[in-house]
Amino acid sequence: MAEPACYGLLFGSPVPGYQAPAEQTTGPGTRVIGQLVRIFQCAHQAGKLSPQKGLAEPSRAVPSGDFAAIRGGGELSLTLDDAALTRGVLVWAALFGAVNFEVFGQYGEETFGNPAALFDAQLDILAQIAGFAGQWQHG
Repeated sequence: MAEPACYGLLFGSPVPGYQAPAEQTTGPGTRVIGQLVRIFQCAHQAGKLSPQKGLAEPSRAVPSGDFAAIRGGGELSLTLDDAALTRGVLVWAALFGAVNFEVFGQYGEETFGNPAALFDAQLDILAQIAGFAGQWQHG
């Protein structure tokens, strides 16, 4: 929220026809997802990542090669199963969506009097979906 222009450069709509130099953008652009992956993997290894009771497993399988490539790539040795990775990708997409809505004023100026409280509530729900229910603390 403090630097919406920088956020927009990293995560906003690309300029048509412009290809940003990967050596300058890849690191900053993947820092957040890298941290999210580390949080999920560490919680999984510690046995602290379990889906909320009553949360259905995905009814459609993501092609196994997609998640196999994710598990095999990068510096982490991911051991998350397909369901955990599916929940993780949902959390990633929803988190960025919530941030985008707030940073770019998509809710409208007078829709929510306290957008920070809404964001905290969204984080609580995402933590439950991810499997951190009852263990998640933020503030």
